[in-house]
Amino acid sequence: MSIEIKVSYSIHLIDILDDLLHDLRINNPEYRTAFDVGNNPVVKILASELGHLSTYYALPTERGVTFDIKRLQALREELLSAKVEAIDVANQVIAFEFERLLATDNKIVFTFTEDKYQLSYEDNIWYGSAEHIIGCTMNVTDPLQPKDLWHLITV
Repeated sequence: MSIEIKVSYSIHLIDILDDLLHDLRINNPEYRTAFDVGNNPVVKILASELGHLSTYYALPTERGVTFDIKRLQALREELLSAKVEAIDVANQVIAFEFERLLATDNKIVFTFTEDKYQLSYEDNIWYGSAEHIIGCTMNVTDPLQPKDLWHLITV
């Protein structure tokens, strides 16, 4: 069984879209055709990931096209929603894995902070991705002591 968590990937897509939007607020040049907008590497990546045509993000003008800022901002909102859903799924999977693996009370606390997972155990704090946590725990079948689980994830 395969579980795909897209927390980190959604964050990355939002970051590259934010960079593009920042640049376009400074200068949104005019192009001859919608294909010129669609050939932008960021637009290509985002369109292919979300199943859109890359030319969808072109806004016609009198002499050509520019990037459609409103559509790109709507895309950002769509990505934010996907990120929230991915975080929820990741939290459920991580909570299940911790419950399944910890033989004693759950002494390892996990939270999602600033686009990363934070694990706390005793006086130690570790930051990382949901994919890393889940990847480290999914193939373990026997219950672990909190110290062993901490070591498994953080080393």
